[in-house]
Amino acid sequence: MAPKIAINVEYSDLTVSAVLCDAPDRAIMGGGLKTMSDEVLINQINNAIGAHGSWKIKLRTAIRNGKSELSIDDIRCDSNCAFGKWIHGTDIDAPTRNGAPYKVIKRLHAEFHVCAANVMQMATSGKTEAATNLLEGEFSAKSVKLVRGLNKWKGEISVL
Repeated sequence: MAPKIAINVEYSDLTVSAVLCDAPDRAIMGGGLKTMSDEVLINQINNAIGAHGSWKIKLRTAIRNGKSELSIDDIRCDSNCAFGKWIHGTDIDAPTRNGAPYKVIKRLHAEFHVCAANVMQMATSGKTEAATNLLEGEFSAKSVKLVRGLNKWKGEISVL
């Protein structure tokens, strides 16, 4: 029998304690054994950081041009991007879904998309100054918070 590892995870005002047994990356879901490797999780986080970093450029372009090929409703929906499809999908095992990092990142990701849609709405409605202020203020803050959260989650995975 493998040794047990006790961990505490703290996010904002939420603390979760857990004991990891001999197979911390496995859980029974849907009648079968589901496995998620740390490598898959880290790759998804890295991809999300890169993809969400490009949003500022897309939004600046929309502010400058007053138009975009992207639908505001599609931007607002946090399950349309690759990371959103993954985080809302079925590939994530139960222990990961029940963990504080997953819950926090899922919330931050949704907030990011709502704010990006708000910037785009203003940009495509001719409210250039308001869109720029939202982009540089609230959107930038949400973006930084999401990336910090993703990096923290990745760092915790690397430690385990």
